[in-house]
Amino acid sequence: MYHQGVSEIFFEQFYIVPASQTARELYATLPHSRHFSELLSEGFATAYLVAVMEAVCMQALQEHIDINSETVVGTSIKIEHCAPTPAGARLKLRGWVEQICTRHATFHVSANDEHGVISEGTLKFAVVRQKNMADRLEHKTNTARLELIQSSATYARPCDVIDDVSDELPLSLAKAS
Repeated sequence: MYHQGVSEIFFEQFYIVPASQTARELYATLPHSRHFSELLSEGFATAYLVAVMEAVCMQALQEHIDINSETVVGTSIKIEHCAPTPAGARLKLRGWVEQICTRHATFHVSANDEHGVISEGTLKFAVVRQKNMADRLEHKTNTARLELIQSSATYARPCDVIDDVSDELPLSLAKAS
């Protein structure tokens, strides 16, 4: 990471909120919230707001890293989403680097629509070596696969249980009916 350039980062970008990024639309896609998603607002979902704020910060950092060996990852997000924003609204995102350490940068970011501030907060990022990140992900993937293999040898898989079910009632239940 090239510290001199990072310390001078300031950005102002614009974003139009698509209809597909409302709370109702987002939560309709998630298994834990499909049953109540219709009750949610047609306003810009906080999760998408965070993603947009994170994306503009990461874009600003891309110019100041070695893109052949480094990558940027988010490490902390502390924002307030303080006003609703309808689909179609034009957002102005402003941000700058508040703090810089050896391999970390902290941004202050605000988002406004035509009525005022909708969000403000800090986002922290780390610049990591691509190889280290890939190695860590591969280790976790391999560990998860091994655990899955070991657990399937110990426990019946759901399809095994289904395959064992017959159309006939167990004798104890057949006598009771």
